[in-house]
Amino acid sequence: MSSVQLVSALVVLGGFVTTLGLLWLQFNTFRHTHHRSLALLLIATALGLAYLTMSTIRSLVVTSGAGRTMLFYCSAAALLLQYVFTLWGSASLFQAFRGLHDTQDAGLAPNNRWRGP
Repeated sequence: MSSVQLVSALVVLGGFVTTLGLLWLQFNTFRHTHHRSLALLLIATALGLAYLTMSTIRSLVVTSGAGRTMLFYCSAAALLLQYVFTLWGSASLFQAFRGLHDTQDAGLAPNNRWRGP
């Protein structure tokens, strides 16, 4: 295995580990809060993991031309759906933070803003 192949494998493995860690964090937070934004972001992350898995299989496993084409279209669909759910989930999360900020400004909640070093 060349150094380029080793680095490539490590980058792909790092993507899987990072995505699985993100899924775990989102799921545990969703389990406690049941917030819609986390559900949307969970779906987006799962779609990203599906894209990464299909793309990895497509590049590592030698398949027929039709199989490679089908994996390409399925992974592209997963990626496009991930775009939608990521934007929707992020907008929902930011809207919730805006509401929290408005509550803090009204003196109804403690101010936990980061004040810097």
